[in-house]
Amino acid sequence: MESGDKYLNREKKVWKLDKIEEGWQNKPDTAELKCDICSTWKNHWEKLYEQELSVKRKFDGQTCASNKNPNTKKPCTNDAEDGAHVVGFGKVWIAPLCSQCNHPTNTDFFPLKAGTVIVDARPCK
Repeated sequence: MESGDKYLNREKKVWKLDKIEEGWQNKPDTAELKCDICSTWKNHWEKLYEQELSVKRKFDGQTCASNKNPNTKKPCTNDAEDGAHVVGFGKVWIAPLCSQCNHPTNTDFFPLKAGTVIVDARPCK
């Protein structure tokens, strides 16, 4: 991670990006992956976010974290619908993305917006 990014929780690996970060990509073949404890990746994101900040933050109502929609090539303004598996900084994370940006055919690299909170994609134990 860049020095300007805020490391929210070393144990759970919850990060908040302080600036636009280039070089993210959807991780292919993740549709069958699940977190048995959280049941959905949206719930997983909410759980790890709340554990770190002691504040509930609903996934629903957020804007997509992609700064480059694959259709418009502009910052995405769609609602986040998916807890998406994304690869960046050599790891797999969950980020809030819309269904267009999280589509399996979207193999382009894209930047994530400043302020995006990403969480470790490993299932809870």
